[in-house]
Formats: sequence, structure tokens, C-alpha cells
Amino acid sequence: IFLCIALVGLCAMYFVRDYYYWIVFRFVFGGAIGLFFRLVEFEVNFRSEKGKTAGSVGIYSACFMAGLIVGSLLLSYNELSGSLPFILVAAPILFCIVLLSLYKAPAPLKQDIHENPHLNKALVLSFLAAPVAMLALFSYGLYENLPAYLLSVYAMKAGLGEANAALTLTASALGSLLLSVPIGLLANRFGILPILLATSFAAFLLCVVIPDITDNTNVFFLALLVLAGAASSLYNLGFALLGEQFSGAALAVANAAAGSIYSIASIIGPFANGYAMENINPPFGVMYSVAFVFALAFAGTIIFSNQARKSEAS
Repeated sequence: IFLCIALVGLCAMYFVRDYYYWIVFRFVFGGAIGLFFRLVEFEVNFRSEKGKTAGSVGIYSACFMAGLIVGSLLLSYNELSGSLPFILVAAPILFCIVLLSLYKAPAPLKQDIHENPHLNKALVLSFLAAPVAMLALFSYGLYENLPAYLLSVYAMKAGLGEANAALTLTASALGSLLLSVPIGLLANRFGILPILLATSFAAFLLCVVIPDITDNTNVFFLALLVLAGAASSLYNLGFALLGEQFSGAALAVANAAAGSIYSIASIIGPFANGYAMENINPPFGVMYSVAFVFALAFAGTIIFSNQARKSEAS
């Protein structure tokens, strides 16, 4: 259903000429695609075997990043104009609609929701039932705008030039693509919380170091690649942690709550990081701003994990 709504919104964006109507249909398209992703993430979590959720989410994330990279490359060609960009986006959506209409999966929520002891917690305050997961997703939402919008500005202000500025997004996308699956498999092997601590601390250190290595472009891009992989793991491991803690209807509600928290953070992030870039040791302040976010994620994971252990012991 959400893919059909997204397809309608996309087609309307092509035919509508009024700017304000175009914004409305762009909102419809983005909202429908976002809700579709929430359902996919729930499905990945629900179908994954307990103890192996992180690896499954890592594979999902790698596939997502591969599609993002391919789509960005296709849409970057100057020859694309008129209806062709819309066709290139509509074609895979239509293909997915056909596949999903043919796929008859067993309904995941047939069990009685009253039998799930976590459902009330998830319905009322999911972030209290799974604080580490919610904190990880909130932290990634605050970071997400950095590679998408601000890194290229940062590179330009740091004097790296337009060509290198354009490569910052490529390095970040490759980092997420290449490291999502290995980090997920490590989380399957050693546990989600230890790997979440390691990646959040690594992201913090990289953000602190990057202002001092920006002049060395090779080291700078390598650091961006590793930073993106470590940062994206907060998103992946956060959702994987929900899959380990919840099931059935409670998982669906917790996933929706997590998506909302992530979305709120992705709205706050550009303002906070943009302000830091302009007002705190420009342009390096944006790195310190994001470093603070990862430090919070690291400290919060330790605090909430210890509280959970104490409550289990009592």
C-alpha cells in the first residue's frame, strides 16, 4: 500500500507544475517511502533468528546503501532530463509492488497481543523499555545529515576544493556499504552491546581526530569511510537490539516508536550541526558537535546497560 502511495506521489510530482502542490506530493512520496522502510525493518527483525538479528539488519543496510549509491550515480548524469529520472525511480518501485503482490508471507502478528508481556511498555513508552536502542537511533539521526549535506561544505571551508568535497559523500556511502555486514556479524558473535560500545567510541575518536588530519586527503577520506561505517552501525544495531528485546505486536510498535525518535533527531541534527560549523571554531565545530553525540551514545549505553543488569539481578 505504501509503495502504491509513493508511486502515485512520484507520478504527481512529474505532472504537477504548481510549486506548492509539488511540495505536497513530495511530502506524500517521502512519507510513504519512509513508512515502507519501517515495515521492511520490522519484517527483517521479525523474521531473523534470535541472536542473529544484527547480521540480518547489516545485510539489509548494505543492500540499502548499494541501492543509494547506484541511484545517485544514475541520477548524476547530465544527460538525464525530462521524465527519465522519474522513470528510473518508478521502475524499481513498480517492480517491488509486483513482487510483493505475488509473495504470500504468513501474517506475522496473528498471535494474541495480550499474550506479549512487553506490549504495554512498547505502547506507552518504548524508549523506556529499550533505552539503549532508542539512544543509538537518536544519535544516528543527529549524525545522518553530516555525510548527506554538511561534509561537502566542511571540505570546501577547510580548503580541500570542489572535487574533494564531492567525494565526501562517496567515501561515507562506501563506509556504510562495506562495514555494515562485518559489524553485524561481529555483533552476532560477541553480542550487540559490546560492539555498539566499540563503534560509538570509535566514531567519537574519529570525529575528534578528523579536524587535525583534514589536510591529508587520503587519511581524511579513510577516516570518513570508517566513521560512516561505525556511525551507521548505531542505526543497524539499534534496530537489531529491538529485534532481540521485543517480538510480535510489541516489536511492530517499538519499531514505529524508534522510527519516530530517529526522525525527530534527523530534524534537529541539521540545525545543531550547522550552528556548530558556523559558530564553534569554524568549520571544525561540526566535528566536535557530532563527537559529543557519539560520546553521549557511548556513555548512555554503559549507564543503561548497567541499570538493566542491576534490575535483572534484583
